[in-house]
Amino acid sequence: KSNRLVALSEADWQQGRQKLMSELEWEETTLHRVWLAEVPNALVLTRQTFLNKDGSRGELYLILGVAPLQLLRLTYRTSMAWAGQ
Repeated sequence: KSNRLVALSEADWQQGRQKLMSELEWEETTLHRVWLAEVPNALVLTRQTFLNKDGSRGELYLILGVAPLQLLRLTYRTSMAWAGQ
């Protein structure tokens, strides 16, 4: 959900400074370290964009508590599955 609130530091979260995921600065390979409500640890957030068969654009937000290398493997597999390969 692009309307989920995240904080970019634990201090920001505690002080109520949050942003919508869709408002973060995004590039193709951006990884954000974020904090979510009721989750005690920092998580990794990334976004993938896809071109659907009908020409529309789709967005997929991935929030994971894994190391970045594992995240890259997962996003590659997800993009290949999305492409039907």
